[in-house]
Order: sequence, then structure tokens, then C-alpha cells
Amino acid sequence: MDGKNADVASQDKESARARNYVWRLIKGRLRSEQEIKQKLNFKKYAPEVIAKTVSYFKGIDYINDLEFANRWVNSRLRKPLGLTAIAIELRQKGISKEIIDQLIKEKKGSIDERAVVQELAQKYLNKSRGKKELPEKARIKLYGYLLRRGFSGDIVVELINKLKAKL
Repeated sequence: MDGKNADVASQDKESARARNYVWRLIKGRLRSEQEIKQKLNFKKYAPEVIAKTVSYFKGIDYINDLEFANRWVNSRLRKPLGLTAIAIELRQKGISKEIIDQLIKEKKGSIDERAVVQELAQKYLNKSRGKKELPEKARIKLYGYLLRRGFSGDIVVELINKLKAKL
């Protein structure tokens, strides 16, 4: 076997290993294109092998950022997280601004964020009932908790004002 054929055989083996690795990655959950590239890069695969592997999985629709983002949004809404936090997570996963904007716009119309915040606040308050805190301190903690969950500041402030009498 001459040098050229040996290089091709070696690259084919590396491509096969990279594909097997990606199959293991996506077995647990779908991944974004950026996540796959980062994982392959971390494993020190050659750039050509990474490009070829990503192209292969995109061709068979196992790397599809729109589908990934849609599933991610739905799973994170069940947690529940606010749309702001979900958008940040999607950006970190390499999803394009267009896809994020499209999905967030769709979800804003289909979920009642106020009701979710109300329910989450009620659960939080029920857990912290036994603590002896000043009402002001409890409001500050609840405000921080809801903001960290990615809910709109306006909605959180509105809820806190309604709950002032209860705290």
C-alpha cells in the first residue's frame, strides 16, 4: 500500500470513529451543530473529519438546529423556565438568532407566563413558610429566584406587588 492509500484508509477509519462517537452523543438527546463540532474538536479530530461527519449527520437529518431548539424549548418550559433563560441557553448551544426569535415568538403566544410565574412563586412561598423572615427580605429572595429562572422583570414585579399583602 502506497502513502496516498494509507492516508485515505487512515482518514476513513478516523471518520468512522467520529461517526460512531456522534451516534453515541445523539443517542441520549439531540445536539446542536455547534455542540457536535465542539465535542469532535475536543476529541482532537481533524477539521476535515469534523466537517465530513457533521455533513453526514445533517444529510440524514440527525443534526437539525431547528428541531433541536424546538425540543429544547419544550423541555425547558416544563421545568419551568422563562423564555429569557431559554433563549440564553439556546444561544450558548450555538442556535442562530433567527431560530431563537422564531421559537420564542411562537411560545409567547401559546403560554401564559404570568400563570407560570404565579404557580412557581406559590411553590416557592409554600417551601419557605416555616422560615422567620421579614416580608421585605422574602420579597427580595422571591424576586431574585424568579429572575434567575428567566422570567420577565415586569411580570415578576407585578406579581411581587400583588403578593405584598401575603408576605
